[in-house]
Amino acid sequence: MSASKDYHLEKEEEGKGFDYHLFKRLWAYVTPYRKLFYLSLLMLVLGTLFQLYIPYVSKNAIDAFMMREHRYTSSAVEAKGYYRLDEGLWIKEDKGGAFSLTRRDGHFVLTDGLLSFRLSQEQIRELRVDDIQGIDKSVLILLVLLFSVFFTNYIQVYFSNKLGQKVIYDIRTGLFRKVLTLPLKFYDHNPTGRIVTRITNDTENLNEFFTSAVTSIVKDILLLIGIIGFMLFLSSQLTGYSLFVLPVIVLATALFRFFDRKAYRKVRVRLARINAFLAEHLSGMSVIQLFNRETSKYEEFKKTNHSYYRATLQQLTVFAVFRPTMDILFYIALCVVIWFGSKDFVSGIMTFGVLYAFINYIDMFFQPLRDLSEKFDIVQNALASAEKIFKLLDEKASEIEPSQEGPEIRDGSVEFESVTFGYNEGVEVLKDISFNIRPGEKVAIVGETGAGKTSLIGILTALYPIQKGRILIDGIPIDAYQVHALRKQVAVVLQDVFIFSGDVVDNIRLFDNAVSREEVIDAAKYVNVDHLISRFEKGYDTMLNERASTLSAGERQLIALARAVVRDPKILVLDEATANIDPVTEAFIQDAMEKVTQGRTVITIAHRLSTIRNADRIFVFHKGRLVESGTHLELFAKNGLYTQLYRLQYQLNE
Repeated sequence: MSASKDYHLEKEEEGKGFDYHLFKRLWAYVTPYRKLFYLSLLMLVLGTLFQLYIPYVSKNAIDAFMMREHRYTSSAVEAKGYYRLDEGLWIKEDKGGAFSLTRRDGHFVLTDGLLSFRLSQEQIRELRVDDIQGIDKSVLILLVLLFSVFFTNYIQVYFSNKLGQKVIYDIRTGLFRKVLTLPLKFYDHNPTGRIVTRITNDTENLNEFFTSAVTSIVKDILLLIGIIGFMLFLSSQLTGYSLFVLPVIVLATALFRFFDRKAYRKVRVRLARINAFLAEHLSGMSVIQLFNRETSKYEEFKKTNHSYYRATLQQLTVFAVFRPTMDILFYIALCVVIWFGSKDFVSGIMTFGVLYAFINYIDMFFQPLRDLSEKFDIVQNALASAEKIFKLLDEKASEIEPSQEGPEIRDGSVEFESVTFGYNEGVEVLKDISFNIRPGEKVAIVGETGAGKTSLIGILTALYPIQKGRILIDGIPIDAYQVHALRKQVAVVLQDVFIFSGDVVDNIRLFDNAVSREEVIDAAKYVNVDHLISRFEKGYDTMLNERASTLSAGERQLIALARAVVRDPKILVLDEATANIDPVTEAFIQDAMEKVTQGRTVITIAHRLSTIRNADRIFVFHKGRLVESGTHLELFAKNGLYTQLYRLQYQLNE
């Protein structure tokens, strides 16, 4: 993809370090649900302790009941506490006894060096009944620990996910509430895809951070501390031997983070390019097919896709090196434990249970190290997303600060006093505009493309702030009006009518349940769209999609007029309302507008000068300035810009 096509891609940001202010703002969303957080944290700590205790219980079972040395004293006569082994031989367990229990050729043998007795399985069970009972208890403890780990993990995962969903719900709702209040100037400078990404993808990154990354990191750190603690308790010397690979692990992890961060950012950039390419070309598929560009676009997509493929392979290479490296270090540490531990075991310095526990702890030690490294990406991505989300939330809601309570529009007079306006600083679209419109007057705004006609709609409805001058309605500045009341009484019928996903009724009343179904139907009949809606199989309950493929441009215009009727505004603004409409539908629209405009102040913005000859007054704009005003005949008599535009359009129509 060429650089010229990357305008819609965001710059990938470097991974962020710890930002206390960012974490503090995130914690503010957790605070309402801190009970869930603390309960999840408690379950995590308990589950970690249970998990750490499992190898220690196994060690005790091995040393106390499986590998314990058994010695017995003998007696020729029966005595209390003695077990009859043979005719004239009674034995009793005694640490100082002469007889010892050993294993030869797969059988247990009781011997004092001179005499040897081969024991049956039944005799062994009777002699070692305490050991068997101890093993049973140890297994029961292990089962209780395992079920406790499962139970605590279940509660921790459930509540951490519930916490994450609640936090993300609040953030996503707050984001949408914010975008509803942002001025249109914000949308002029920010692509829709970027805003959608904030509300969907970035919040999902935070969801993963809250539900898995935070708890996993805390658990991994607790596991590492606990494992080292248990290992030191069992044997400080063997702990030192086994952790000699720790500096290598730290170095390998640091290198992995460095290279993985670079590879991960590259993957994100290439994936964003694929998404942007698909979004652009799928929406323009009709143009691609009409101009036979399928082959060239296919080749272009192959290049973009291959670029993503190579970036993904680079990231896989990083993981392919890191994971085997960690496995090699694990096996080296394991070999060290077995080597030194076996020597100590043979020498009698260490029991087999301790060696077994050490091997388990070494295995457990490397798993959180792998997790911590792989959770690094989630944390970095979440922090970057959090910064972008808070940047959007910190956007100024509106440069216009209307009154919370204000007057209502009664007459509908409009006055501009030396109004200057521009979308960007230093670039004026309207320059020193002054005019007045009397209540109930029908005026038209004309001019070439770029003259500033449509900009009047934005500033009249307080969608954009003006830089200089004043706009008055009924003699009152518009910033004295409550903004919702102002926009309710100034209805706008745009040339490009937006249809929402929903039925016909909701599209006319714009999902305002205060407007009844009967009022919607009356409005539709009033503007001549009822007979068109009745042709649909489900009538007013027909579902419309966002693009309104089932409606023609004229039908969408009539629905827009019906929207205006149900609001009963004092001021009606028509922006190219009859442009690109077939003659039959235009007749319906003209009839509807004749009725809709009765008793209202009407401002019509049009290029088709033939449609506004009957206007009470016509304002002619040129390069952002009001250059002429008057009736059609008065302007024509002046032989000025209006006359030139009219004659030019007439010649083109000829």
